[in-house]
Amino acid sequence: MILTEMYSQGDQDSTMQQRVDGLEISDARVYESGTVSLSRKQFLTMSGALEDPTRLLIKTPGISTANDQANSVIYHGMPAQYHQWSLYGGRILNPNHNSNAGTISDLPSTSAGGVNMMSGQVLGALEFNGNPSEKSLGSVAGMSNIKFRNPYKSGMTTNLSLVGLEAGYDMVSGNDNLMINYRYSTVGVLTGLGLDFGGERINYQDLTAKYSTKQKNGSYSFYVTAGTNSTRKDSFEAASVTEFRDLQKSDYAAKILIGGMNHKYANDQYEINTTINVSRRVVDKTAEANIPINSNTEYRNRATLVSINHNYTRKFEGWRIGYQIESWMEDQFLKKLYPARTEGLSVERIINRTSLSTQPTINIGVSLLDNLTLSSTVGVATQHTGENQVDAIGHFGLEYKLGELDMNLLASRAAQNQAIELALDSFSLQNNISNNVSLDVRFRGFGVNIFRHSITDLSERGGRNEILSLLNLDNLPLEYSNTPEQFLGVDNSVISGLSLYADHNIFDFNVSSNLTLQNSKVQYSGATFLGYSRAPLDYKYLFNIRLQKEWDFRSKKTFGVSTSVHMRGGERQMIVSEVSSRDWGYTEFLSGFPPQQQLSDYYRADLRIYYKSSKRSTISLDIQNVTNRLNDAFYYYEPLTGESTLRKQLGLIPILSWRVDW
Repeated sequence: MILTEMYSQGDQDSTMQQRVDGLEISDARVYESGTVSLSRKQFLTMSGALEDPTRLLIKTPGISTANDQANSVIYHGMPAQYHQWSLYGGRILNPNHNSNAGTISDLPSTSAGGVNMMSGQVLGALEFNGNPSEKSLGSVAGMSNIKFRNPYKSGMTTNLSLVGLEAGYDMVSGNDNLMINYRYSTVGVLTGLGLDFGGERINYQDLTAKYSTKQKNGSYSFYVTAGTNSTRKDSFEAASVTEFRDLQKSDYAAKILIGGMNHKYANDQYEINTTINVSRRVVDKTAEANIPINSNTEYRNRATLVSINHNYTRKFEGWRIGYQIESWMEDQFLKKLYPARTEGLSVERIINRTSLSTQPTINIGVSLLDNLTLSSTVGVATQHTGENQVDAIGHFGLEYKLGELDMNLLASRAAQNQAIELALDSFSLQNNISNNVSLDVRFRGFGVNIFRHSITDLSERGGRNEILSLLNLDNLPLEYSNTPEQFLGVDNSVISGLSLYADHNIFDFNVSSNLTLQNSKVQYSGATFLGYSRAPLDYKYLFNIRLQKEWDFRSKKTFGVSTSVHMRGGERQMIVSEVSSRDWGYTEFLSGFPPQQQLSDYYRADLRIYYKSSKRSTISLDIQNVTNRLNDAFYYYEPLTGESTLRKQLGLIPILSWRVDW
């Protein structure tokens, strides 16, 4: 309001532009105490984003990904299905296009995909809270929370890149603002023009809109994002193929709708934050081949999620008390149709479940001394799916600050609904539990985080715990044909380790580096094995280093370079059963043995170069896997050779983009 009276509209836009774009990279602390906070500045400058902010999470301590084709999040060696999504604090369904990307079975993932349908052009912030955290008590591993950006001026924006062609409109009018952005897949345009991408026609489009207003009783935001995506592939002639999948005609299509509202109000005495979200996903996948082998498959999924998250905090001198009520209702229909061992017959599995979950908690924070703060959260996680289940959840935090020294002791007990894919086999939908503790110490930009996780109440199948709970479901085949008695039981899954991290400057380059050492063990029992062994995602180590620098010139021109390296140990996969796979026609594993097939270590370097010719125009080149290293993806059964075969990940991916504020 003061700016409007003192300056003209043009001066106001210029001032706000400097506030938005003039942020120093070194001022943004990305990682602290298990929380990763990414702002719009990181989306536009860090390498390897590919217009998808989720992909930047692997630059931070303890986080990796299963496959370069997808944006899955694996935190401290816990499978991707233990990662959850939320929007303004209210949980939502998987918000990704082409969720079958990078999976061994080409079936949709529960939490990942090829690209986030909420473009980096519309996001203002992404915050990942890994356990132990009071913000992720409804997730075993952690929660990624998304917030849309706020327009700072009226005008149009365009972004032309190899990921998507985008056009948006921002409007600012007093206390009201509006943002609308539409994106269409560039690959979809190119395939429509006849360009061949290995016989696949990959397409997606999305539309995002947000309206927000400030009133005397707080601020309100109303938002909606809708998208469609598909991957279609024709079969090739048998004489010209080397992989069975090229003989298949496949069709994948999905529709996603996410909408909601957020209200927040704060004064000197209390804070209120309420979010209501509704999300809906419809996914269909079929595959068939005209050859004498069982190959026809069908996958249908219909999911609806309605969630509410209400927070209230009352502030007093030296302490605070509050409560949170998080509740959601989820309705899921899942159908799998796949070939049986006998030619011409099929196996069909269907589950239709409606669950109602509520997580009420009470929290308190107290300043014990000038430098010591205590926080505590206690509550329960209830779930009703025909029978009631109740689990205790909670969080404890003790923080000590003295000058530049910051110490945090954290502990939590979190509960998460079992993935629907596991419920399809076990016909139960119980909560998985993680007990977590960490000690984080930071001093002058250098820090260490010591952590321990214990995962319990794993899914049951045939009366015993099931190894599938600890495997990354994105890397599982279509179905296990073995009987429940042949599965290996698991218990006492414990992950422990430490992360060393540092943020500093070398020759005016901002340098961020971290090293995580972890040890993941599981007690196996039953079938043909008994004893302790390494967990499937026991990477042993993860290493990241990131360098960034900007050069400012006259007339507000800026040139920037960002590069990063991500390294980790290889994943351990179950051994492919060539005999069983040959009988069924697709990949089957030796389920009576722990994962023993060791993939090679993962290495990837990314590079981003960007140039701002003016305050309104930015050209950037973002290259993922700049060294073109083909990392191991997974072992699978190849019907054409009748052998276990290693699939490689993607090579170099360059993304050229040009963003203009009109």
